[in-house]
Amino acid sequence: MEIDEANEFKVTLPILAVIKTSQQQNGLRHNDYRRYRQYCTRRLRRVRKTLKFTHGRKNFVKRTVELKDIKDERYLLIPLMQAERAWAYAMQQKHEMTDDRDRSRFHLIRRLTKAAFWSSQLTKLCSVAADARTALEAEAYCSWMNGNILLEREIWSDALEKFVHAKTVFDQLSKLGNLEQNALCHERSENLGPSIKYCSYVLGSSAGGDGSLNSELLKDRGTLDEILLSKVENVMSDIRTQQAKSFDTIQWKGEYVPIHNEKVRLSILRSNELTSQLDGQENAEKQMDLFIEVFSSYDEALVFVRNDLQNEANKRVRGSEPGPREVALGLLRDYLTFHKLRNTIHRNLLLTESLTASLDSENNSDQPPSIGKKSVKPSDLVVMYEKLLNNVENLGEVGEMKSNESLHQEVRLKTAVFTSFRCFYVAESYAAALKWAEAYALYQRCVEHCLAAIQLFRSLEINSTEIVSLEKLSSNASARRVFVHAHGLLALEDQENSITSNVSKLAIDDRKDSHLKLFDPKPTLLQRLNTFDSGSPQEHYNLIHFPPRFEAIPCKPILFDLAFNYVEFRDLSHRAKPVKKSGLFSFLTGK
Repeated sequence: MEIDEANEFKVTLPILAVIKTSQQQNGLRHNDYRRYRQYCTRRLRRVRKTLKFTHGRKNFVKRTVELKDIKDERYLLIPLMQAERAWAYAMQQKHEMTDDRDRSRFHLIRRLTKAAFWSSQLTKLCSVAADARTALEAEAYCSWMNGNILLEREIWSDALEKFVHAKTVFDQLSKLGNLEQNALCHERSENLGPSIKYCSYVLGSSAGGDGSLNSELLKDRGTLDEILLSKVENVMSDIRTQQAKSFDTIQWKGEYVPIHNEKVRLSILRSNELTSQLDGQENAEKQMDLFIEVFSSYDEALVFVRNDLQNEANKRVRGSEPGPREVALGLLRDYLTFHKLRNTIHRNLLLTESLTASLDSENNSDQPPSIGKKSVKPSDLVVMYEKLLNNVENLGEVGEMKSNESLHQEVRLKTAVFTSFRCFYVAESYAAALKWAEAYALYQRCVEHCLAAIQLFRSLEINSTEIVSLEKLSSNASARRVFVHAHGLLALEDQENSITSNVSKLAIDDRKDSHLKLFDPKPTLLQRLNTFDSGSPQEHYNLIHFPPRFEAIPCKPILFDLAFNYVEFRDLSHRAKPVKKSGLFSFLTGK
């Protein structure tokens, strides 16, 4: 492609904004690379038809954008969309690959190479035909695209150089321009961090380093792209495989339980790694994603253990005692179930804290909730505390943990705490529904639960932050109890006044002076026969009341015939015709 540097025409194309908008609106929000690739193809076709820059109608004539062709920024969209289309196709192949030895990897590398080629063509055009910011964005975009292909080919040093160069340019651009442009450049710079860390890790390992992954790289799992994520997963899988060879027992209930199934070992190691990442993770959404992966690992291990248990039970003679291997598998199942429930309680507590903070902020704020945002209700917290109570109950029923005094004590304490909070938010729900009597009784019950829980903590000589939260809850419940008591009395008084007022207005005839017909504001014709008054034309001269007014009428008397039981009727049997009696054989005898 020949570029004439004498051309002074400059165009502006917000490359990062165009890419971000296109990706978010066309599938990449859900990692649907096929949909984004098809969108790039359609848009490329539309741009070429709009600019009348197609490859011919009958005979194909390849046309590439050159400097002399550029008249506005739309011409730069052609190499940009071609690079994005090739990159999306490569990511689609990566997403659908099941193994690195798959033949589709060669297709992936060819697509990434094509994407790098078109990004370099875009850079050459922008360096001459575009303004300074567009040229820098194109240069950083080209470095990132070339870094992807080098990363896939495992040329670590060159990939690291490209990623560092792209990050440097994005960092500089994030200090220039408006807020939207700065945010896009800052986001791109942060996304390049894990790639740089991974390349540094591999280079350090090959140079004789300790070979341990940086903990920050594991925390940034949510920002990794498909290429880097697959590399990290492969490394972590190798590390877990090496650790699984030495990880053959766990300690549970004071005993060392052997783990014979290697898949169970790998699942337990993975769950332990993810659990350790939860402690250093502050982002709530990433925490929930990690919890999902933790539960998935535990479920996977439980499936393998249950299958092994079933196989051992089938081998055992019916009626005989379970063997040591079956007993060990039972203990392993209890271990996995127990730790899964522990993490479930931890997850539900985090969700409860988030809902409580949202509810408090809504109650303290005078502004109405924003449109489209679901407001938090006390009933949502009631549901969460019911889940926590079920989790604690299940925790105490795992295996033979009922005989464990420390766990039994922990279950009692957590049950007392969660019951107190659940009672408080049930009362809040009734107060929100203006059911003051029920809310008052529940607030009183909440205070009793709090005092009982505090007494339980002190009797066991346990100093915990839960005591402070229970005391605060008891104070809030007492204050709310006074509040609903006052509202209940006011509502009762209003109800009594309303009843008294309504009863005083009751009358058989709603006219004030029914005997004075002339005082009726709208007397009918029959009521004003002796009065010279033609009536109101607006009321059709007041001929009759329609609909007719109700008038009192006497009730129909109810008569009870009590004399019927004392009437003696005359004997009329002598007037009746005698009945002739005949037997069974009367037709023979004639009698």
